[in-house]
This record gives sequence, C-alpha cells and structure tokens, in this order.
Amino acid sequence: MIPISLVISAKAANLAKQIRKASTQEMVSVPDTSQAVDTTQVKLVKPEPFNADAFKYGILFPENGGKRNYQAMNPQSTATGAYQILYSQAENWLPSHGYGNIKTRKDFANSPKAQEAYMDARVDTYVNKHAADLTKEYKPQLGDKWEYSTADVAALVHFLGRQGTRFYFGALRDGKDPISVLPSHVANLPPDEYLRRFREGYNSYGK
Repeated sequence: MIPISLVISAKAANLAKQIRKASTQEMVSVPDTSQAVDTTQVKLVKPEPFNADAFKYGILFPENGGKRNYQAMNPQSTATGAYQILYSQAENWLPSHGYGNIKTRKDFANSPKAQEAYMDARVDTYVNKHAADLTKEYKPQLGDKWEYSTADVAALVHFLGRQGTRFYFGALRDGKDPISVLPSHVANLPPDEYLRRFREGYNSYGK
C-alpha cells in the first residue's frame, strides 16, 4: 500500500506541472507589443522622378529653340553648341575625358559627341549636387512659394550658375525682382521665361 503522503505529493507535483505548462502557453500566445510599429503612421517617401534625357531635351528649348544646333556660337560669350555650354569651362575637362583632339571652341562646336559627353557629366552634377543642395537650402525658406522640381532647379543652375540660382531664390524669398540681383545678360531672357520654355520641352519629351 502506497503511503497517503506520497500520493498527495505526486498529485501536487502533477498539478504544479500543469500550471507551469498553462502559464507558458499563455505567455507564448500573448504578443510583445513593446517594440511594435504602427504601420499606419509610416510614410514612404518616393524619390522625385528625374529623366536625364528629358532634361537635356528641355534645355534645348530656351537655349536653341528646341533644336540640336551643335554649331551654334553665342557672339557675346563662349556659350557653344546645342546646350550653349560655356567652352571656357569645358576646355579643361575635355582632354582628361578622351577629347584631347579638341583644341579650340570651333572644334568643340563641330563635335556633337563631345558636347553630349560634357552635358551628361554636367547633368549629374546639376542634379546630385547643386539641385539637391539648393532645394534643401531654399525650399524651407520659400515655403508656399516653392514650386520647383529637381529638373527646374537643375535648369536654373545651367542658365544662371549655382550662385546665380541662389540670388534668384533669395530675391523670391525677399519679395524682390530677380532681375535686379542677377547679371545683366539674363535681361534678354528672364529666369521665369527660361524656366517656362524648359518645362515646355521637358514635359513634351517623348510625346
């Protein structure tokens, strides 16, 4: 005959085992919400699309009436070719990028390939450096007045240069006429008109 004390101990041990098992199951079934993320509050930021070919096509409109006139030469500056690239800036870049045969501005005007290569390199700088920096700097300052895409800012940099574009946005911020703070040559084609023509070309690309 088994002593009653052993029976009670065995039942108690079995009951304790069942309680521990039930407790463990409850702990597993209850999710840990301490690190949970409320997905309704997560906003995905979609990068603004930028089309480099459309950008180059858009530049043709204010610079060359929408035509790829590679031999166009501005008599008042060194602006040359389809995109009116300043040869004074391009001439040092050309030899180190496989265009050592181009010795003069006329050579540059006669080389669509060199013009396209230089413009491609400039577009990368316009977008990833200048447009990014200027948007970060002036978008908060202009607030509701900001209505410029990455392509718009890059186009203004092509036309006015980085510093000229800063003057332009600064004038808009301060309620001034941009023409009053920009070089005299822009009076022939005000930045707003340059931008209007650029947008016309950019938005019509591929249509």
